[in-house]
Amino acid sequence: MWRPWSKRSEFGSDRRGEPRRRWRAVLSLLAACVMLGMVAVVASGWFTRTERLDGGAIVVRSQPGTDGRSRVAARTGARLALGWSVRTSGPTPRDPVEIRLANRGRCLWLESLDASAWSGTDLTGDDFVCVYTRRPNWRASMAGQPNRALALIAHETIHHVQRSLGCVDDPGRFRFQWFVEGMAVWGAGRTLVDGGVWTPAQADREALHADGPPPRRPLRDFETSAAGGAYSLGRFAVADLVARRSVRHLWRFCAAVGRGRPWRDAFRSTFGIGVEDFSRRFDQSR
Repeated sequence: MWRPWSKRSEFGSDRRGEPRRRWRAVLSLLAACVMLGMVAVVASGWFTRTERLDGGAIVVRSQPGTDGRSRVAARTGARLALGWSVRTSGPTPRDPVEIRLANRGRCLWLESLDASAWSGTDLTGDDFVCVYTRRPNWRASMAGQPNRALALIAHETIHHVQRSLGCVDDPGRFRFQWFVEGMAVWGAGRTLVDGGVWTPAQADREALHADGPPPRRPLRDFETSAAGGAYSLGRFAVADLVARRSVRHLWRFCAAVGRGRPWRDAFRSTFGIGVEDFSRRFDQSR
C-alpha cells in the first residue's frame, strides 16, 4: 500500500522505478499517436468521395477505385427502400442513410465480418451501411445479377429505418430477430416489386436463392438467434403478419418497441394476437 508520507515519497521518487515509468510513458504516448493517426486517416478522407443525394437523405461514401456501377447500385437501392418506407407509412429517418463502399480497406478499423454488406453503428454512434465491393458475392451480383445488389442495399436500408425507430437489438441481446430480419428480407423484395424491377414471383425466387429454404424448426427458435432461419423463415412469418394486418403495422410494432414497450405486449396490441399463439399457428400452417 502506498503511503503518502513514507520515507520513499518524502524526499522524491524511487530512482529504481524511474526507467519502468519512463517506458510506460513512452508506450502510452506511442499508443496515443497511433490512435490519433487512425482518426486522422478516417477524418482526412479514407472514403475520399462523398455524394449527398435527395436533399441529404442519402450519403454515399466510397474509397479510391470503387467502380461506378457499385455507386449507382447504392444510390438506387437506398432510394427504392426509402420510397417504399414512405409509401407504407414508415418513418423518415432523422439521419441520412450513409452507405460506405469499401474497395481497398474496411468500413471500420476493428471489424472482421465476412458478409458482402452489413449495417450497424460506428464508434461515434453514426449509423451506416457497409458494402465490400471486392468480395465475391457482390462482384458476382454486379457482373450477372445487378438487381441482387439493389435488394442487398434495400435490405440494409430497411434496417437503417428500423434502427431509427429503436427496434433493432444489439448482437447478443436479440429478442425478436425473426421479425427484424424477416421484415428486411420481405421488405427488400417488395421494394423491388413496387419499383418495377422484379415481379412477385422473382422476389420469391431471389429470396430463396439468397437465404435458402426455411428450416423445419419452430419460429420461436429464431427469436434470439440470427441464424439463417431468421431470414428464410422470418420472411414468411412477416408476410403472414402483413396479410393479417398491413405493412404499416410492421412499422407500428417497431415504433412501440422503440418507445420502450415490452415487445410481447407491443406484438399483441399491434397484430391482435400474442406472439406464442401466432408462432404456434404459423408453425402448424407450414
